[in-house]
Amino acid sequence: MTLPGFSFGGAHTNDFGLYLVQKQIELVPESRDIEQVIYGRPGVYDYRTEYDKRYVSVTLATVGDTRADLLSALHAFAASIDPSKGYQQLIFDDEPDKYYLAKYTSTGNGAQQPFLTFQKLIGQVQIGFKCADPFIYSTTPQRIEWEAPYQGQTVLTNNGTASCPVKITIQSPATSSTEFEASGLGATSLGAAGGASQTAGVTLTISGVPVTYTGNIGPGDTVAIDTGNYTVTLNGQNALQYWQGDFPQLSPGANTVTEFDTMGAGAAVTFDYTERWL
Repeated sequence: MTLPGFSFGGAHTNDFGLYLVQKQIELVPESRDIEQVIYGRPGVYDYRTEYDKRYVSVTLATVGDTRADLLSALHAFAASIDPSKGYQQLIFDDEPDKYYLAKYTSTGNGAQQPFLTFQKLIGQVQIGFKCADPFIYSTTPQRIEWEAPYQGQTVLTNNGTASCPVKITIQSPATSSTEFEASGLGATSLGAAGGASQTAGVTLTISGVPVTYTGNIGPGDTVAIDTGNYTVTLNGQNALQYWQGDFPQLSPGANTVTEFDTMGAGAAVTFDYTERWL
């Protein structure tokens, strides 16, 4: 029999004979206001508001034939939420398509030391989780592969309620002309009499925000742009010096993406992203 609960780090509360009695989740992450007092001026100068961490509190119960059975189950569960293991996926049964990145904490917003309470052969405990990353993530990452024609256009959909970063992988287009050898971000001119080649750059514009790679790309090379970690690599090596523009994120809803390269060759582009919610 499956009882209501959650999985944490791949282990389910049912594995320990526990079931979820109650959960408390902050509807919106804590806010962090960036502001400054200007003396002689009423109020404060409010620069912006950022999201802070988020707390989750749960109450669990278990039933055993003996007090020893209860303690054994609870001790095993305690080992599974050891905070030294770092942040793990927390997935509640009533929302199986989303997860929190969480770890056990005994501080903050109602969290308590997990003291055990017993009534006959029923044990109950309340524990807290902290989410340093306050967003809620989809358990199903999105991957969109696009054979982008020259000046082509496509749409990426973010079904979450918060903007999410995207990993962009760019390689040579699947087809190339006889005059120019395809080379990923544009095309490589073979030059006169087998002379030096020259590669044109490509710009991807996501909902009006451009990102451009200007370096040389040969057949088989891969450019990876991570707009969440602000990295640009060529075949796994740092290539940030060839980046121009910005590191756009996908806004909630439809995001129009356009391609432009100076040689008119197009590119093979893959977008990887995970939708997220506040």
